[in-house]
Amino acid sequence: MTIKKLDDGRYEVDIRPAGRNGKRIRRKFDKKSEAVAFEKHTQFNHHTKEWLSKPTDKRHLSELIQLWWNLKGKHEEHGRINRNKLDIFCRITDDPCAFQITKALISQYYAARRSQGIKASTINRDLNSISGMFTALIEAELFSGEHPIRGRKKLKEDVPRNWLSDRGRNQALAL
Repeated sequence: MTIKKLDDGRYEVDIRPAGRNGKRIRRKFDKKSEAVAFEKHTQFNHHTKEWLSKPTDKRHLSELIQLWWNLKGKHEEHGRINRNKLDIFCRITDDPCAFQITKALISQYYAARRSQGIKASTINRDLNSISGMFTALIEAELFSGEHPIRGRKKLKEDVPRNWLSDRGRNQALAL
């Protein structure tokens, strides 16, 4: 054990988290519980350097789609449909790198699909498929960037207004 009780009643933690050739860390604590907590914290967080930013993910969207397909998509009931939606998004946005998927790119996707005459509800469903792909990759720790779709507002869907005219209302009441 790397925690020793000293003659003065304190506890000393003496560890080398990177192995015998790595940096040696020694600290003294008044309570054994503090020493144990410090040892666990140091061992657990030795490799995570939170002060450094994570490198940008330069994989193309098509690679992420294939990764998602192998991981989860082919096992889903509607996996093929979702894969087609992802491929459409990839084709329209020219297969961007993962770090290039921003709110601006998604807005361009909205505009491109609306110009094709696609309904807002269809575009929202497409983006739900993309969001699900990123969620699955993040949960599997295969994507470490920020979720690019989360927090994005959906397009307002057109509500059909099917009111009867006076003549149609009279005919319906006559039945």
